[in-house]
Amino acid sequence: MTSKISDLLGLILRFPAPWILTGAGISTESGIPDFRSPGTGLWEKMDPMEFASVEGLRRNPRAFFTHGLQTIDTILNAKPNTGHIVLGHLQKARLIGPIVTQNVDDLHRRGGAIHYYEVHGHFRTASCMSCRNQVPISEVVSQVEMDQIPPVCYYCGGILKPDVILFGDMMPADYQEASLLASKYQYIPKLMIVIGSSLTVSPVNYLPLEFNRIAIINNTPTPMDYKADLVLRQQIGEVMGALWDEILALNGGKEPEPIPYGFNCGHLIAYLDNEMRFLAGQKTRMTASKESLARHTGHIKADLEAAQKIIQAFPAEGRQPLENAMLRFYLAEIERMNQDFDAWCSETGIKPNAEPSRFSKLLQDNFKDNVNAFLTYTGETEPLPELIEHFAARAAGCYGFWSFANRILGLALPPQDEWENFKKTARKHRVEQDLDQYLNLFSQ
Repeated sequence: MTSKISDLLGLILRFPAPWILTGAGISTESGIPDFRSPGTGLWEKMDPMEFASVEGLRRNPRAFFTHGLQTIDTILNAKPNTGHIVLGHLQKARLIGPIVTQNVDDLHRRGGAIHYYEVHGHFRTASCMSCRNQVPISEVVSQVEMDQIPPVCYYCGGILKPDVILFGDMMPADYQEASLLASKYQYIPKLMIVIGSSLTVSPVNYLPLEFNRIAIINNTPTPMDYKADLVLRQQIGEVMGALWDEILALNGGKEPEPIPYGFNCGHLIAYLDNEMRFLAGQKTRMTASKESLARHTGHIKADLEAAQKIIQAFPAEGRQPLENAMLRFYLAEIERMNQDFDAWCSETGIKPNAEPSRFSKLLQDNFKDNVNAFLTYTGETEPLPELIEHFAARAAGCYGFWSFANRILGLALPPQDEWENFKKTARKHRVEQDLDQYLNLFSQ
């Protein structure tokens, strides 16, 4: 399994801050059964339209809530397992981005994650189906245990329904907000890691299509396995535990500090990796003209040279071992891609033109993407102050890295007015930190 774990870590480093999509499979190790596994899945033992639909609740509330009480009890007594805890560690270290979960068990929050979208709701609260009054889930449990079925709202007498998505419900705001935020990152290729999901439930199963690359960790095949760069069939806890052990080893056995904002060399690698994939496809079936490919490969050659120059100049002194290991990994990736590039040109007979690097424009566009992501997050239903600060810092780090790259490449520094306008926007959204600090991270 070690080589597969290294492949997974390589993808995470190559496509920084990947999004995570989790399904029921990640929580089975916490004692919560999934829905579709042969022999053990919940839907093999009961009719979902009877016990997990709005229609079933209204038609037979006693059956719905009697069964529901068992489910709530199982979930409230479950504890985060290795998979949840490692994802919490990875998010704290800024090695992964948001977690989108189909689960309603609250185990990501309890496992240490702060940025997550519960696209099927949760069992922390219940809401009145008539007046929308919200109460703790303990109110539902208490009434059902006293045989008050269905449990009712004390304000209007309406039925209290747990705040989970049933068949027949509209998707919650979390789904729309996750989809919208993912769509804001357009210029740097992005990765989604699917963990414990069969990818058969709509519309969440379409979310990975927003991403350039997919990795899948699941016990059974999924409809998207053919699109995945990596598929792992091992137990999720084993995979995530081994991944964390490998990260600890790279950091000298210590838990890593958060990766600094602006440590964006991986963005260059992600872009170039996507370009090399394009060239590989052209070798199989050339769809572009030779003149067009000569220009395009000219840009790629210049980008490879620029990336190497930027990464070699990136300040390494005083960094934690993990960050220096990442810089070495990125330089090795540049060397690998240079070899693949030379081989491709030799095999196809394409001679690259003399063209400029596109990185300055790419990093400008990436800064704008991150400003848009910041604005998108601040417009969500319940944005967390600490995540508003995080998104502002990410955008600031992108501007800082853009400035650093331009300086190393001998180009004009980015327009100061773009920076000042962003800081003004951040202040309007009550960002408290000094964003200028992220421009000072690139001096030796």
